[in-house]
Amino acid sequence: MDTSELSVVVPDAIWVSERPVWFGGVRLRARSTVLRLEDGGLLVHSPPEPTEELCAALRALGELRWIVVPNCFHHLGARATAARFASAKVVGPPSATARNPQLQLHMGLRDDAFLGAVKELDAIPLDGCPFLDETVFFHRPTGSLIGADVVISACARDHWSWRWAARLTGRYEKVRTPPDVRAKTTPNDAAARSIDRMAALPLKRLLVAHSDAVEDRPSEKLLDAWRFVRAG
Repeated sequence: MDTSELSVVVPDAIWVSERPVWFGGVRLRARSTVLRLEDGGLLVHSPPEPTEELCAALRALGELRWIVVPNCFHHLGARATAARFASAKVVGPPSATARNPQLQLHMGLRDDAFLGAVKELDAIPLDGCPFLDETVFFHRPTGSLIGADVVISACARDHWSWRWAARLTGRYEKVRTPPDVRAKTTPNDAAARSIDRMAALPLKRLLVAHSDAVEDRPSEKLLDAWRFVRAG
C-alpha cells in the first residue's frame, strides 16, 4: 500500500503529514497526526486540506472515523476532509465554529460519545488559555501527547522566515509556547494545573502542529515552556 504522503512516528500506530502554511508573516511547517485506534479505525488530528495523495494514503491505512479540530485555530482542513470521508465524525470546540461558521461539528472534544469510542485516549483541556481553547490528547499505548499549539520550536528544516523570527523570539531549537500564545496568556493557576497534569503523564513524546516530535525529556521541556504561567 502507498502511504508515502505520511511519515511513520510509531510503526503501525502513529503517522504525520506535513505541509507549509503562512501565519503571522512567517512560513511554518504544519503537521497533522494520524492515529490508528485499537478498533482499527483512524483518527486525524489537526486535519490538512486533503490532497488526492493524502486521501489515498489514509485509505490505504484503514477507515477514517474521526476528524479532530483540537482548538479554535486548527479548523481549516476539517470541512474539506469531512467532504472526502463522509462517514467520519468531526469533533472540536464550539469556538472553532465561531471562527468558521461553515464548519459543522458532530460533537465536542469531551463528549462521552467521542471519548467512549476512543478509550485509549485521555482528553486534557488546556485551561487558563482561552486564546487557544485547546484540548490535548494522551495516547496511552505509545506515551504520546498529541496537541496543536501547546508548544512550538524551529530548527534547520524550517523556512528562513520562521528561523529568523524564532531566533528573535527565543524559539530556535528551544521548545516554547508560540509567541502569540505567550503574548495573550497571563500567569494563572488553571493553566499551571493543566500543564502539571500533562507533564505528570509517562510521556515519551510531544506531537504538535509546528515542530518536529519532541522525544528528548518531553515532560521537562513542556514544564519549562509554560513556566511563565506560575505567578512569582
